Amino acid sequence: VSLPPPGVQAGTVALKYPHVSLPHNTPPYLFSDKIFTPNNKLLAQLMEMGITEMAATKALYWTGNSCIERASNWVFERSEESLKTPLEVEIKMLTADLEMKEEEMRGRFLSTDSGVCMIDDDEMEEYHAWEMEQMMDMSAEYEVYKMVLVINKSHQLSPGQMTMLVGRATGHMLAKVTMLEFGDEQLDMWEACGEQVGVLEGEHTRHLLDLRLAAQCLGLEWVEGGQGWDMLNRRYREVAVLGIWGEENILDKVVGRLEKAV
Repeated sequence: VSLPPPGVQAGTVALKYPHVSLPHNTPPYLFSDKIFTPNNKLLAQLMEMGITEMAATKALYWTGNSCIERASNWVFERSEESLKTPLEVEIKMLTADLEMKEEEMRGRFLSTDSGVCMIDDDEMEEYHAWEMEQMMDMSAEYEVYKMVLVINKSHQLSPGQMTMLVGRATGHMLAKVTMLEFGDEQLDMWEACGEQVGVLEGEHTRHLLDLRLAAQCLGLEWVEGGQGWDMLNRRYREVAVLGIWGEENILDKVVGRLEKAV
């Protein structure tokens, strides 16, 4: 996985390697303090193919821990000898390589003595173009997850009310995604892509309900908040905010034409 450029890289990655674009096989959780746990279902499927537990675990680690096809292809594309290298050794080798590249890139950008930027305008423009290319590579190869919050503009919410609704809906959505089978992997990818959250405008409650139905039909996750809870139908009579979560290319089919909230 190529993580996004320094401006949107999350937490530890941005702090450790702000000048380096990570290789395509770098998982978004590489620098996490959490111990990697392979998906048990996918691990079992890989081992049923005759793949050793070590090789299967490595494949899931390097391919995102969420897709049997990518993991199996990863194994079959590698030599038998390379599959015997322990995962911990490969991680240390990659980390050492990144440390060296970070030092090299930092040296190009800054004078050791003065800290003054030594790169000229043409090189800076080239660098920004390279950053964009890395982002496009990631979007093309991996699922990019996104959260969108649609505000009911007919309610004419104050900035304070909007902030409260957005915060509450975001919390509910993250809690819901965490409970999904591959929720942790989706959240890792979302974090690696800069934790994208779009706040858009819907016309009225009926419009938000139509968007919710479209999201359901496409298999997207959703949450809502509003006023006047209908106990019989178990829904809000007036929907003030609709949150939708999913792969960006699918989510855009639902909300792609909506305007940003102001």
